[in-house]
Amino acid sequence: KDLLPRSAGDWRLGAERYRKKFPLALNTRLTPAEAVKRAEASFARTRKALYALALTLHQQMFPQAKLPGPRATPAEQAAVINRVRDEIGKDHPTAAGMVASHAAGLDRMRAFIEQHDLLKLPPKESLSVVPFPPFKRGVSSAEYLAPNLLDDKAAFKGTYYVDPPDPTLPKEKLAALLRTYNTASNELTAIHEAYPGHHVQTWYSKQNPNRLRITLWNAPMVEGWAVYGEDVMVRLGWGGAKNDRYRFLTLRGHLIVAGNAILDIKVHTGQWNDADAIRFMVDEWLQEPAYAEKKLLRAKLDSTQLTQYFLGWDEIVELERDYRAKVGKGYSQRAFDEAIVGHGSIAVKYLREILMGY
Repeated sequence: KDLLPRSAGDWRLGAERYRKKFPLALNTRLTPAEAVKRAEASFARTRKALYALALTLHQQMFPQAKLPGPRATPAEQAAVINRVRDEIGKDHPTAAGMVASHAAGLDRMRAFIEQHDLLKLPPKESLSVVPFPPFKRGVSSAEYLAPNLLDDKAAFKGTYYVDPPDPTLPKEKLAALLRTYNTASNELTAIHEAYPGHHVQTWYSKQNPNRLRITLWNAPMVEGWAVYGEDVMVRLGWGGAKNDRYRFLTLRGHLIVAGNAILDIKVHTGQWNDADAIRFMVDEWLQEPAYAEKKLLRAKLDSTQLTQYFLGWDEIVELERDYRAKVGKGYSQRAFDEAIVGHGSIAVKYLREILMGY
C-alpha cells in the first residue's frame, strides 16, 4: 500500500549503467554496441537461412503445395516456416513419456561423439535423467545440476532434470506443448544439457586443480559451449537422413539467442520502447503476440542475462575460426573442444589468450 505509490522509477537499467554492467556481468571485451551489431548481423543471416531451409523441407513434406514466390512477404515466409515447424512437431512423445524422450538418445550421442572424436566423455553412469520435483515444475523444460563438486572422494554425479507436462492441462494446450517439446527438439536439448553440453563441461571443470575453477563459472561460456555443442553435432550429421530437420531447429535456436540479445540491449539502453520491442518480435522474429509480451516482461525483469547465450556462442565460434586459421591443416576438433572446456568454465576472452596468445 505504501511502496507501490512511491515506485516511480524506470525499470530500464539505462544506457550508462548498462554499459558499465555489461563487461562486469558477462566478462567480455565487447561493448554493448559491438555485441548488438553482431547479434543483428547473425539474426539477419539466420533468418534468411531458416527460410531457405524451410522452403526445401516444405517441398519435401508437402510436394503438392504451392510455395510463395521470390518476393514473399514476412507473413508468407512465416507461414512456410511455421508449417514446417508444426510438421516436425508431430513426432513427439506422450506426456507420460516426456522424461524418457529426453533420455532416449543419450547412448547414441555418446557413440556419435566418440565416432567423430570430439572429446573424452565422463562415465555413462555419472548422469541421471529424472523429472523435476513437483515444486520446480512449470517454469523451464529442462535443467542440469551437479552438486558436491568440491568433494574429491565422492564420485562425480550430474542430474538432468526434465519437466513432465501436466496431464490435467486442457487437451489443446497439452497437444501444443507436446508439439513444442517434440522428439527432435528433446534430442537437441539433451545435446545441450548432457552430451557434449553442460554435463561434459562440468566434468572437465571438476578435474581442474584450481578450486575456484571447479565451482565458479562464466555464464556466457557455459551456455555458449552448450549451443556450440548443438552446432557441431548437427554440422557433423546428427539425425542422419533427418539432419535437415535438426538444422532447421538449430537455426530457430540461433534466431532466438540473437533475438534475445538484441531485445535485452535495446530495451535496457533506451533504444526501444515496448511497442518497438513487440513489433520486432512479431514482424521480424515471427513470434506470436502473447509470446512477445511474455518475453518482453522477462527482459524487463533482468538485464544482460538474455545476452549470455548469444555472446558466449558467438565468441566461441569466432575463436574457432581464428584458431583454425592459426593452426591450418593441423586443426583438430577434439583438441579445440578439450581446450575450451579443459580450463574450467572461464570466460571466452581468457580462452582466447590461452589458444591465440592475445
